[in-house]
Amino acid sequence: MRALKRNYVPICAIVMQNLRNLPQQSKVSLISLILLVFCCLELIFRIFKCYLGEFVSLFWINFAFLIFLFYWPTYFSTNPAITQPGSLIEEYRIVLTAILRAIFFLIIFSIFLVISLAVLKKGISDTLLFGTFLFLWPIYIFIQVKHNFRKAIVPFSLTVITMILILLTIPANPTLETFNTHSKAFEEVVAIVKSGEIKTPPGQVVSQVILPCQYRYLVGCPNRKISITKQANTNIIFFCSDLAAWGNKNTGFVYRSDNEDISVKSSEKSPYLEVRKLQDNWFWKIED
Repeated sequence: MRALKRNYVPICAIVMQNLRNLPQQSKVSLISLILLVFCCLELIFRIFKCYLGEFVSLFWINFAFLIFLFYWPTYFSTNPAITQPGSLIEEYRIVLTAILRAIFFLIIFSIFLVISLAVLKKGISDTLLFGTFLFLWPIYIFIQVKHNFRKAIVPFSLTVITMILILLTIPANPTLETFNTHSKAFEEVVAIVKSGEIKTPPGQVVSQVILPCQYRYLVGCPNRKISITKQANTNIIFFCSDLAAWGNKNTGFVYRSDNEDISVKSSEKSPYLEVRKLQDNWFWKIED
């Protein structure tokens, strides 16, 4: 570990020295190329996240991605080497400032997001996260690099295009209108529940279970879990879609292995406000 620390400073010094000695246009090209690499890595991890360690690995690549996004606006707006030669100490200061800004932004953004999700009773999603970034990022870029924006057009465009591609590759949570589109995935979940691949605690009537990664988008509620109820020989699976911002109403899809019509089973213990039968064994409901 100490050897790594001893080598880290000389390596960084060499990299920063070479960057400092590059012509202005070459610096823009180099930082755009590095950003392109991070953008490609981000897309690869997003598309294949279920095969690449899912959220554990994604955290680090996303964090590196965001730090670099914060680095290049800082670089173009404050780096004296853009207009005149700068010292190595100044280069280190810029990198450190970029990292601290990224950490500060992530903390503030996380606090704001957690409070908002708690009030709205929504689950964190890639669509929400990157949609917010896509809205806020141009504002930040304009404020940060407005004096050097022409130099930042290429990396800025790479960032925006990457975020749009991320949004296009993220599967949307099913709604009442799109149920038929996702019915095959719902049936696959039912099949793995019946086969025992999704395990529930023995002897427990109602269980909350996390779905396998590739099916997790079928649940829109914050905990990303399905509810499995076992009554005699009947399996009842509830896929929560949404929680009301105010009150205790929740919306979702219900699978019943016995195909019993739940629309006539409203009572004080289960006061359904609305139930629709979608097809055999499948219902959509709003309940208190």
